[in-house]
Amino acid sequence: MILVDTGPLVALIHEDDDLHPRCKEVFLSLRESLVTVWPVLTEAMYLLNF
Repeated sequence: MILVDTGPLVALIHEDDDLHPRCKEVFLSLRESLVTVWPVLTEAMYLLNF
């Protein structure tokens, strides 16, 4: 299981993020389950609300 924090989630969702291509590549290559917590989702949605 891999615990995901806010930064990679934002980079994965926001295509204009400088790290988007790298995060997408890594996420597509993972075989483990990804988990996170509600505060991380809340923070990511706040940061993406522009």
